[in-house]
Amino acid sequence: MADTPDSVPSPPAPSSRKQCPRPTHFSTWRLLSAGFSAEECAAIRGLDAGTIFDHAMRAAEVGLAVRAEWFLSPAVIAQLHRVIGNTQPDRIRPLLAQLPSVRYEDVQFYLKSRLTEGRSCDGE
Repeated sequence: MADTPDSVPSPPAPSSRKQCPRPTHFSTWRLLSAGFSAEECAAIRGLDAGTIFDHAMRAAEVGLAVRAEWFLSPAVIAQLHRVIGNTQPDRIRPLLAQLPSVRYEDVQFYLKSRLTEGRSCDGE
C-alpha cells in the first residue's frame, strides 16, 4: 500500500536503521577489560597514556566496571587500602598527606574501581 498523507510510513528495516556509535572511551574500556595493558591500549588506539586513563575514568563514571590494577601497582593499591580501608571518604585531598607518592587521580580511580567492583565487564 502506498503512503498517503493519512497513513503512517512503515519503520525502516532493521538493517537500514542507524546505530548510535559508542563513545570513544567504550573502545578503550573494552580493550582494558579484555586484559590488554594500558600501554597496549595506547599503542592499539594510537592514544597517549593520559587519554587511556581518562577513558577508563569516563567508563567508571557511566557505570562500567573498572579495575584498579589497570593503572595502579599492587603496592599503591595496598597503600590506598591501608589508608582508606572500606570507607568512602568525602574528600580526597586530606588523604594525600598520608599517600606521598600517590596522585589525586589515582585515588579517584581506586575509589571508582571499588564502586564498580563485582559488576560485569561485558559492557551490556
